[in-house]
Amino acid sequence: MPEIDLPIHSEIRRNQRVNFTFANDETDEPTLARLGFSVSPHALRAMAMDAIEYPAMATTPSIGTPVQFSQYWEPDLIKTIFAKQMADELMTTVTAGSWEDAQIVQTIEELIGNAVLYSDYANPSNAQYNLNFQTRAILRFQKSVQVGFLQEKRAGQMRYNARAGATKAAHLALDVMRNQAAFTGYLEGTEAVYGVLNDPNLLPYGTLSVGNSGDTTFASKTHIEIINDLRKGVQDLATQLNGNFNPQSDKFAIWLPVNCQLALTAVPQYTNGNAPFSVEAFIKTTWPNCEVKFIPQFNEAVGGENVMYIVKDDVMGSDTVKQYVPARLFMVGYERKSTSTIEVYSNATAGVFVRYPIGVVRYIGC
Repeated sequence: MPEIDLPIHSEIRRNQRVNFTFANDETDEPTLARLGFSVSPHALRAMAMDAIEYPAMATTPSIGTPVQFSQYWEPDLIKTIFAKQMADELMTTVTAGSWEDAQIVQTIEELIGNAVLYSDYANPSNAQYNLNFQTRAILRFQKSVQVGFLQEKRAGQMRYNARAGATKAAHLALDVMRNQAAFTGYLEGTEAVYGVLNDPNLLPYGTLSVGNSGDTTFASKTHIEIINDLRKGVQDLATQLNGNFNPQSDKFAIWLPVNCQLALTAVPQYTNGNAPFSVEAFIKTTWPNCEVKFIPQFNEAVGGENVMYIVKDDVMGSDTVKQYVPARLFMVGYERKSTSTIEVYSNATAGVFVRYPIGVVRYIGC
């Protein structure tokens, strides 16, 4: 293969410093090119034309590139955030009945009878049962969506789906209301649904011990004081269930306010050289089947005070607490007008039913 002779204009060795100085007559284009600095013929012609005199401008001087042509629009939307919807996470949600129903009815069975000593000539009493019925009203909420033709077109120019956005807003509004009713209930005239904070079956609130700080709140208590409060609550639940609850093996939950979350990271003041053992670690080690949940609605829930619930998952194989939702989302109607469309959505809830109040202990002031 023949060698190709490629000229080397200049060569500067590694670590070699070279200072260039130019006299006025040496700074021509070929000299600069040999040193690696070059100017395109187009640029040379343009510079040569600088001496040409142009007529005065006839238009208004521009401001350059309008800013809208120099913008990048981030496609990912920043969305407003709501308090976490916890109802479905805390309790079993039953979809039963239908949107148009008036009530959910719960049958309560009590078995009656005392055994007596056997005798050939005695007439023993018969065992019996007693039935009671508790009802919860079903309330329906609604939200409509109306999107105009021009609104949808202009939102599309921003690459935003107006109809989808409005529909999501309606669905969220209905879900927020259903979640809130699961905690605080809802009263409409004589019709009421109850939440887990005010179900009439619940037993009264207990009180927590006062810590060394003079307060009952977890935020003011020491590591061991918080643990003692939790131990007392679990013991109260075991006593209340009268042998039907083993905290070392049965599933149960501790429901706490969100503002108590940091309190569970408290560690002892003195560790004796051992690794710090937080309240949270104590719970996981002592009660392996216990689940801790932090609930926004438990913050200052009763008279400005925090509340804590300890709930056994089930009693005799049946859920302790249930939420009844006949309809999560029901499209009531759709109307197409000449310049817009209207959609009406609804849901239906019977709130929360504390079916076994004996499976719940609750305290105020944590």
